[in-house]
This record gives sequence, structure tokens and C-alpha cells, in this order.
Amino acid sequence: MPIEFTAESLARKALLASDKVMSQSSDQMPPSEESIYLSRFESPSEIRFPDVQRSFEAARKLPLRQAWQTRPERDFQPGSVVAAWCPRNLHILAHLTDQDIVLAGGSSHTSTLAVFDVFQVYIDRPEENDYLEIHVTPDNQARAIRWTPDLFAQFRNGEISIDEILLNDGSGLFSKTWVEEDDASWQVYLQIPIHFLSTSQKELEKDKSIRGTFCRFDASPDSLTPILSSTSAFQTGPKFHESSDWHEFILQV
Repeated sequence: MPIEFTAESLARKALLASDKVMSQSSDQMPPSEESIYLSRFESPSEIRFPDVQRSFEAARKLPLRQAWQTRPERDFQPGSVVAAWCPRNLHILAHLTDQDIVLAGGSSHTSTLAVFDVFQVYIDRPEENDYLEIHVTPDNQARAIRWTPDLFAQFRNGEISIDEILLNDGSGLFSKTWVEEDDASWQVYLQIPIHFLSTSQKELEKDKSIRGTFCRFDASPDSLTPILSSTSAFQTGPKFHESSDWHEFILQV
């Protein structure tokens, strides 16, 4: 059974841990990463894992890692993410190795949560002057949180709850998960529709640039502290909200 905890406490604990890591690290700036080109997505005939996986065959695989550590934590478990696009959606597929999968159990849409496994996507929305944090759990519960610098500061200081900044409770997102306990892994397929990315565009187009990153909270049934990882090079700590370290995705055919 997952350990009962609150989303606010968990997230604020992660933020404080990130600040501590940053204060102990050097002033060296992380190296800039090259742009990542996303290919056009070919829709699978069915939403089955083998069919979905084949649709991403041309996509670049991004490993989840702990770039802020000299070596991964003892309980670190690997994973990888691929992404592609079509005019109506951004498509994402994550493969996550997990020896002890912790399910949400029906509580991911409110601020009272358990410590469970979460795959995270961060997407910048410059037209809205904000950015999104999207969660998907192994039992396929999805939600989107809207952040601005002011909201982030208020949340960190305990002045607002996650419930107050949920974006339509995740409605409009499409996600599908596959839990393979015998293979000690779970997979996430996520579609982020265009209206989540832009309120002015009706379709995604070639050469469009999108900033974002993929991250993971890897929970354990007997620990209050998840193992954090990301596809981005956060060298001064797991500061997932620091958009300067996010990827630049460029849409290609």
C-alpha cells in the first residue's frame, strides 16, 4: 500500500531538497543542449503497446537520468522517453523500469495524495505567460497543473494548494498506461492536444519550437522520498521548474 502523504508536502519537500543541492554545488552553468527534432507521428491502428511503440520507431530516445549526481542514487531505476507530433497533438511515450510499482489508487486529482509513481511532462506556454506540469500515474490517472512564477512562489510558501491551479482537472488529455509487473516496468502513452499548448493556434506546424522536459517521481512503498530523474541536464539539482535547462523541441516531417 502507498504511504499516505499530501501533494503539497511532497512537492515542497522536493523544492527544498533542490534548493539544498543547489547551495552545495558549484557555480558552473550546465552546458547548453542541442535542439531535439521531433518527427511526424503516424497514428497506430490500435492503442495497443506494440502498435504505439512502432509509431515512435523514428523518434530519438531520451534517457531519464540524474545529471546533478556524480553517480546515480542507489535505488535509481532507468527509463526513457520518445516524442513525436501531428497537427492536433504532441505524442509522448515513456518506458519506465520499476521493481516496485506504486499505484495512485484513485487520489491523483486532489491535493490529498499518496506517495506514488508519477511520470511528468513540463511544457512552456509563452503565449499564456505560464507553463504546464502534466502528471500520469501507472494506473492511468492524468492531470495538468498551470504554473506562473507567482503561483510557484505562493505554492512553495504554502499560500495555495494544487487544487487551485489544476487546469480543467486534466480533461482533454488522452493517456494510456501498461503495467508489466513480471517485466518490472510500466509504459505511458500521452497525447497533449493543441489547445493545451496554444490558445491561438488550431494546429501544430512544421518548424514550430516547443520548450519542455520529461521527469519522473519514482516512489517506493516503504519510503516518503521518491527518486527523481529527468531527461534534461539539471546539473545544479532536480530543479524541474527551471526552464533554462529544458529541451528545445523542433517539429519536423
